[in-house]
Amino acid sequence: MWKPSYIDSYKKIVTQYSDVIKAQIFAHTHSVEFRLPLTADMESNDPDEVIAADNSDQNSQLVPLFMSAAISPLFYNNPAFMVWDFDPSTYDLMDFTVYGTNISDDSQTLDWKLLFKVSTAYNVSSLSWSEMNSFIGSAATDSALVEQYYYNSQTQSYQQTSCEDSVCLTWYLCSMMWWSTPEDYTACLAAGSCRIVVSRGVSITYASRLGLNQYSSFLAMSSITTTCRLQIKQLYPCYNFNPISTFFPASTKV
Repeated sequence: MWKPSYIDSYKKIVTQYSDVIKAQIFAHTHSVEFRLPLTADMESNDPDEVIAADNSDQNSQLVPLFMSAAISPLFYNNPAFMVWDFDPSTYDLMDFTVYGTNISDDSQTLDWKLLFKVSTAYNVSSLSWSEMNSFIGSAATDSALVEQYYYNSQTQSYQQTSCEDSVCLTWYLCSMMWWSTPEDYTACLAAGSCRIVVSRGVSITYASRLGLNQYSSFLAMSSITTTCRLQIKQLYPCYNFNPISTFFPASTKV
């Protein structure tokens, strides 16, 4: 939402004081999400390479950014609030729990219930950079985990559509990174399913769930390398990844 110049200024400020900043908590999105700051090495890579790369040896002096839940159901999200856990000796954020209520019927009384706890839902031991980075690594090869993240981000509202197609899955996977420009995020979106399927050796079952035939418009973008297109076509010889909405059996059209 911020302009790149403002993002750059903000990053310089939080980097300068990274030794005392223990949390970055935002709102406005009506969605429970996080953004992982990129390390210098990750920044030097092409955006479409970052998600697919093995970043397990990386670490950042910046803490992740977290978006909090909203009481207002403006975007079909359930009203919700968050309770944060922190280490009393270091003040590091360790966990948070989301509580929500259902308002599908205007005659209902508010009944706040525990919706999910991050440590349990995402198998992380804290909210540190390394733990959230590990979660992204797992999500990049597990579409069900991305769907769970999407569902939880909307505070488990049944008013939301499913997130099983390639566009939605890649949208949310790329959104876990703190990009500096809209172009970086777009590049991640454009190559997301291609990079994830090819470079991480994703199974055919998972790749099928990505719905790559629906992703032809992204694969046609200039940021997708010819090599990547060829690898995808070899993996899926029965699909046509030209920028049209249909696909054909290999026996009838190449």
